[in-house]
Amino acid sequence: MMLHLDSLMFGYFYGAMFIVVLYNLVLFVSLREQTYLYYLLFLSTLTLSTYVWEAAPATSSPLSSWHRWSLPLLDTLTAGSAVQFTRAYLTTTGLTPRMHRLLRWLFVVALVTSGRAFLEEWALQMWLWSCPSLAAPVLLLITGMLCARQGNRQACIYIAATTALLLGILTEVIGTALPVASSLRPLWMEYGIYLGALLMVTIFALGMTEWYKASVQEKESAEAANRALQLLSYKDGLTGVWNRRQFDAQLAVAWQHGAETHTPLSLILIDVDCFKQYNDTYGHQAGDDCLRRVARALSSTCNRPTDLVARYGGEEFAVLLPGTDSRDAQVVAEAVRAAVEGLGILHTLSKAGPYVTISVGIATDVPGVQEEWHPFIARADQALYAAKATGRNRVSGVSGLAGASTGACL
Repeated sequence: MMLHLDSLMFGYFYGAMFIVVLYNLVLFVSLREQTYLYYLLFLSTLTLSTYVWEAAPATSSPLSSWHRWSLPLLDTLTAGSAVQFTRAYLTTTGLTPRMHRLLRWLFVVALVTSGRAFLEEWALQMWLWSCPSLAAPVLLLITGMLCARQGNRQACIYIAATTALLLGILTEVIGTALPVASSLRPLWMEYGIYLGALLMVTIFALGMTEWYKASVQEKESAEAANRALQLLSYKDGLTGVWNRRQFDAQLAVAWQHGAETHTPLSLILIDVDCFKQYNDTYGHQAGDDCLRRVARALSSTCNRPTDLVARYGGEEFAVLLPGTDSRDAQVVAEAVRAAVEGLGILHTLSKAGPYVTISVGIATDVPGVQEEWHPFIARADQALYAAKATGRNRVSGVSGLAGASTGACL
């Protein structure tokens, strides 16, 4: 009867452990997540260690050379992989830095002492054997408790799973020490380590699923935060439109695209008229608010997906219009000018009228593959200067199409 139970328990245990190991191997290969690798190594060495222990001769018989080096080696590797899994699963780096360092040293000790498996002195082997093998469970449980106190939800699952394994080992050790025949011992004592290990992998199966979901959410949150920070690095902090850095980058892209597709590209440069006098009269806070309102007016007018509105510097703005010829660019520029004037922001010292207005310069060109875009900006700046020189609050355009250079004030 006991032989039948032994065969049934061993078959169930090793079959279940093989399936769990194989499953975690597939997860590691597909996800490349180190935590699964450490868990895989822990389960593998634990299963092999249990198997070698069961195959070892009785206590009264001398151990073979195979058991002399394999038992200490497997137990130490089990402790070492358990330490690495704990550090990764509980993210001890941020929660318990001191314990994280202590576990790292325990891992080093486990690796070093694994070499004692090849020593000839069995007594020395046993002494070195006990160091990591006995210290690891205690430190790992303490680590789990410390992480749980820090609010780590996975720590509770970790404590439950680790406690299940340790209780299983403890009950089997107690059962073996009792002066009772094995056939008379309760099943939970006779097969304590097997039941404890099976309960542990069951708990961890649930815990690893939750851990993976939490880690994915954490990574997605971190990536979203990084994207937001990257986006902020391209945004103007005052007005919320794109900054000069993003404008330069997108102009280079639009210029290259225009050269490859032989499509026109238009640039509108904008300057808020008499803005220094506005600041001197109404204060810098009012000046900042004025720039924000102007930026919103530009963005609401130039709202195609390909349009780009940027703060060019100070009270200057730039609007990039890919695929837009000079006629359409002038229509957009006039709409922008009218939109800002229509805001009705009072400016008593403006030379262009009673309200805040803008001067607008346009440049349009079909980019050439060998051409640079710096002269293109210079033409837009030249047109802006012409608009300011002829009375402000107006649009001036300079076209570079077909090699021509014409100016027009609207």
